[in-house]
Amino acid sequence: MSRACCLQSKAFHFSGGGDRSGIYVALSDLIEQARCDERVDVFQTTKYARAQRHCLLQTLEQYDFLYRGLIHYVERYNLCNLGDTPL
Repeated sequence: MSRACCLQSKAFHFSGGGDRSGIYVALSDLIEQARCDERVDVFQTTKYARAQRHCLLQTLEQYDFLYRGLIHYVERYNLCNLGDTPL
């Protein structure tokens, strides 16, 4: 599936703009990348998010949650066929 067919406008509003909202926005974009492009770029996604709002995704725990959420989604919806290789 091409990225163009998956693009949708999104608007989010959260009280503080960091913490959980940053994870939600980044995870949403990464899931869209996985579905449309069949690849993800965590570094560029988080770099872009932080350029928009510097307080997004600051702690190791937030990155850990982001990766775990992405892995869960990929496994749940069988977006990656790795055979016996665990993610």
